[in-house]
Amino acid sequence: MTAGAHLPVMLDRVLAAIAPRDGAIYVDGTFGAGGYSRAILDSARCRVCGIDRDPATAPAAAALESRYGGRFQFVPGRYGDMDSLLAARGIHAVDGVALDVGVSSMQLDSAERGFSFRADGPLDMRMSSTGRSAAEIVNEESERSLAAIIRDYGEERRARRVARAIVEARGEAPITRTGRLAAVVRQAVGQGGGGRHAIDPATRTFQAIRIHVNDELGELARGLSAAETLLRPGGRLAVVTFHSLEDRAVKRYLVERSEARPLPSRHAPDAPAGEPPPPPPRGPAPPAGGAAGPLPAARAPRDPPRRSRDRRQPARPFGTPARRRADGDAERRSEGGMRRSSTLLFALLAVAMGAVSIVIGTEVRDLEDRLAAIHRDIAREQEALHVLRAEWSYLNRPDRLEALARRHLGLRTPGAAQTMAVSDLPFAVQPDAAGGAPAPGPATPAPLEISAKAAGTAR
Repeated sequence: MTAGAHLPVMLDRVLAAIAPRDGAIYVDGTFGAGGYSRAILDSARCRVCGIDRDPATAPAAAALESRYGGRFQFVPGRYGDMDSLLAARGIHAVDGVALDVGVSSMQLDSAERGFSFRADGPLDMRMSSTGRSAAEIVNEESERSLAAIIRDYGEERRARRVARAIVEARGEAPITRTGRLAAVVRQAVGQGGGGRHAIDPATRTFQAIRIHVNDELGELARGLSAAETLLRPGGRLAVVTFHSLEDRAVKRYLVERSEARPLPSRHAPDAPAGEPPPPPPRGPAPPAGGAAGPLPAARAPRDPPRRSRDRRQPARPFGTPARRRADGDAERRSEGGMRRSSTLLFALLAVAMGAVSIVIGTEVRDLEDRLAAIHRDIAREQEALHVLRAEWSYLNRPDRLEALARRHLGLRTPGAAQTMAVSDLPFAVQPDAAGGAPAPGPATPAPLEISAKAAGTAR
């Protein structure tokens, strides 16, 4: 990571918001490549403390420390802990804090960090190289937990479908590469329209997993609270956000902590405390001489408009022909109203049917996905059954079993000379002298006589 390889986002606006001045102390809570820190140090004779939890930022920090000497100090850690990190170094108040939350372009460009799907790499996504990696989250979390992460942090409408596809894919083999995860998500979401300007279908899922791995929203909340603790009265805070989740969190925090009073109208200025609002103007001011002269003709007030009952009404027709014409006009107006009502009703029905068709189409696609998964499971079970049947057909014949025993166990079929009757066994049971039941206990061992031929064969 080189110092000149990164251009910070909205640098001019951040400097305008921070307004660096000589002798002040500022915090760059997301140091990265040091773009904000360098610009603040060049704008005034001030001090800057750069904070970052990414170990890869150490070379850029060392370069700034050697260039600016004691004016710059790098503090490794999380910007959510900036108050305690700076207190340990004797700094208890600062004049400004700059935060550029989210992932940096250097992290996205490093394929080995696993933040991006543009290049295949290990599925890591950790900013501090500690804690659970993205691969552990993807392969260990339940389907419901993955769906909640993708829905809440990625705002992905097809979160359940994506989570189901991830669980099915990791059942075949663990997902450890960014390329495979992106392929699984693209297949689940589908390629949307928009041409070359459309975002990749895997963008929202990768964003959600990255935010969960690094606890980015929790870090942002802690960072805003720590910045409020550190800032002196009149201090300034500049926060650059990327997506709507961060933007809403920052705006909500600033509104809650600013104690702003709602105005009755967005166009009305806020009156100072204790003073009544100024009365509205009552017309043009009098001439300079103090005498109220006649109003100019162009600005003279007009007569108030007459009400409907004061106006002359047109003559109404009367008689039978006139009544017929009036009835016909009423019928035509009624027919026109009915046509407009029918058109509106048909339009509402078309919108409702379109919404219902969209919902039904979504459910049908989900059912098709589940049916495809069931078919895949059935195919795997049938394949395993075919393998078992083939093995059984091979082992079902005695000659094959005998060949396997001879080849792998060294067993052979006994010959006739190696067999003997049960009565010839040395410990055979002897009947009792009275011809009754056999006496319990072992019989007297008889001498074992084995022919030389049998003995040789046994050896």
